[in-house]
Amino acid sequence: MRVAGVSADAIDCLRDGWTAGGSRIDGRTDEESAADSTTAVRPSIPPALWVALCAWVVLAAWAWWTADHASADVDALAEAYGGTCRLVALQDGASNDFGAHCIMRLEGEDGRGVKVRVLYGGDIRVLAHDRIEAHLSFSEIPDHQRSRFGIEGVFVQAKASDVSVLERTGVPGILLSLRAWAQKELECVGGEGSALLSAVVLGDRTRLDACGAYEDMKAVGLAHLVAVSGAHLAVVSALVSRIALRCGVSRRGMPILIALFIVAYALCTGMQPSVVRAGLMAIVGCSSVWVRRRPSSLSSLAAAICIMLAADAYGATSLSLYLSAASTLGIIVLMPLASSWIDTALRGRFKGASDAIALTACANVLAMPANASLFHRVPLISPLSNVVAAPVFAFLVVGGMASLAVDAVFPRLGHMMLHALSYAAELFVSGMRALSHLPYASVFCSVPLGVSAAASIGAFCALWALWPLPTRRNACICGGIALACCLLVLAPGRFAGDRIVALDVGQGDAILVQSEGSALLVDTGNQDSLLAASLGRAGVSHLDALVITHHDDDHCGSLPMLSSVLARGEVYLAEDTFTQRDDKNKALIESARGIVGSQGVKGVEPGDVLRVGRFRCTVVGPQEFTDGGGNADSVCMLVEYDAEGDGTCEASALLTGDAEAPQIEGLIDRGLVGDIDVLKVGHHGSRAGTTEELCRELKPEYALISVGARNRYGHPTREALEALASIGCEVWRTDEDGDVSCRFTRDGIEASGMR
Repeated sequence: MRVAGVSADAIDCLRDGWTAGGSRIDGRTDEESAADSTTAVRPSIPPALWVALCAWVVLAAWAWWTADHASADVDALAEAYGGTCRLVALQDGASNDFGAHCIMRLEGEDGRGVKVRVLYGGDIRVLAHDRIEAHLSFSEIPDHQRSRFGIEGVFVQAKASDVSVLERTGVPGILLSLRAWAQKELECVGGEGSALLSAVVLGDRTRLDACGAYEDMKAVGLAHLVAVSGAHLAVVSALVSRIALRCGVSRRGMPILIALFIVAYALCTGMQPSVVRAGLMAIVGCSSVWVRRRPSSLSSLAAAICIMLAADAYGATSLSLYLSAASTLGIIVLMPLASSWIDTALRGRFKGASDAIALTACANVLAMPANASLFHRVPLISPLSNVVAAPVFAFLVVGGMASLAVDAVFPRLGHMMLHALSYAAELFVSGMRALSHLPYASVFCSVPLGVSAAASIGAFCALWALWPLPTRRNACICGGIALACCLLVLAPGRFAGDRIVALDVGQGDAILVQSEGSALLVDTGNQDSLLAASLGRAGVSHLDALVITHHDDDHCGSLPMLSSVLARGEVYLAEDTFTQRDDKNKALIESARGIVGSQGVKGVEPGDVLRVGRFRCTVVGPQEFTDGGGNADSVCMLVEYDAEGDGTCEASALLTGDAEAPQIEGLIDRGLVGDIDVLKVGHHGSRAGTTEELCRELKPEYALISVGARNRYGHPTREALEALASIGCEVWRTDEDGDVSCRFTRDGIEASGMR
């Protein structure tokens, strides 16, 4: 049995929209299937799909309204569920620096339960649909998280103690135990390869996130392949159907076998919404064999949507369900058109590659704009990476399942197979990482969700209504539109002017210096999505250099996600960083080398100069490490603006990292810093970071404070704000003003906020 054949059958399943699982399941011949796929006939939209879409919109509006107006009676919950409670996990548990958390449903006497966000100790592994017993202490969802969880129907959270996972019983329990066993087996193998196998075979992305490989997959447009979805179900169903056909299973028996397998596979992968959607479509399609009707892909999609929304009305706001359904709709409706274009361009050659490209393009018409708005990134290299990944993906899924099956019976042989497959998966990860480091592999963007939704729906409707067949005239029109879209994404950074921008990255630092098409970033913050959105708003598609002031996570935590924009750039660290032997400094150096290579990581010391267009950035501190690379050892830079290019400084700014008043006063005493125009306030406006004496000596006109809203440190402090106010300094804060831009011109400096 060839993996290539399984991969081809999987593409058939996806292209046909899971109508009975593709041609191998519904009994059509290969010739009939090929004729259907190459005839660019515009499909009609059945009434059932319009009904499903209308119901979706209504329920989504209701969920958003509920998120803003509904609340939970915490006291009543505490009384009703006092003492030890039993819960069912609705998703895999996740961990962060503050412990573990999971959305669970309380088990009530009436069989209906309340959704709760449960916070518990990180030493317990919780899988989707595990039954939990714990003592709960209820509280309301914090105001700043209310909308996020409210649209999921979660209005209360609880801290759990005395947590225990109950014994897994029955058939579902056996499948959950099988999944837990498989996770442990792959963890024993270790490495990035086994982390990828855990993601594509079991739907467990935890280790892939931790090792940074998931960021590389997002950068090349392969996030959908490492999150269990309909594509995974297509591959394994194609494998099962081929085995069943060889075993002589009848055409009428095939739907039952496939339906049973789909249910088992969904449980083994954590009941991901995309898998449930694909499974429902396949089961509905399979039933057509029994009612003697030709299956309808779009009607199956409509039925799947209605069933899922009936089971959970809050699913109308689920991003996973939207992306899954939108991708499927794009593939079903537009695949004939896309295939005709690509087949015409390639003259019918390279059928496997052309199908993969067409599949990716159709899936992205409705999904990519939403992804761009939510994740603030457009993976331009996605078509190439998907062509490369399609056969490898099928090989990893099939090979992973086969290796685990062998491991269950013959552990020694199974371990050998898992290690070999993990090595192959690691090579694949390395290849995708290399692609992600190419210039413009992906670019950051910031597009309002409403705008992207309107654009994607408009594009989909236009393609369906006009149905432009492959002609030279249509090719020129489509090429012009594509070029205009690329210019809209790439051009803004080239015309940004000369400016220093304090990016809104929450409780962290990220300062952007732009001039004449060049860009320098000082620190990254530690919230990837916020940094990506800010760089997208600034129109940054390439960074010439990155300076990390020191090793604190809120200054360098998002370094790994800059791989594509730093493809040919350099990372600068304080020279003494390379002499330290502690874990934090070592981790910073390794992280930087992982992005730009060993040759791209360089040390800087006082007197070194970086030029960014009309800006001259001079390193003024630290003179030497006194804090092991901590706050007091932050790289400080004096940024001088030469408007005329004659060597004369018309304006200046001081970037301080987390350096505080004693360190900055030392720079003043040595004559390295004097009267400035813009001050990036040290250490987010801490009490020790800014004093009245320091402000009187620096005399800044503008102060930039990079700080997170409602942060637990109380930044900026009242003392720091009063010190700045005492000299009449204009204060700008990222928590109140968003991205703060100081635009430098011959006439002076103009400060403005995003909000």
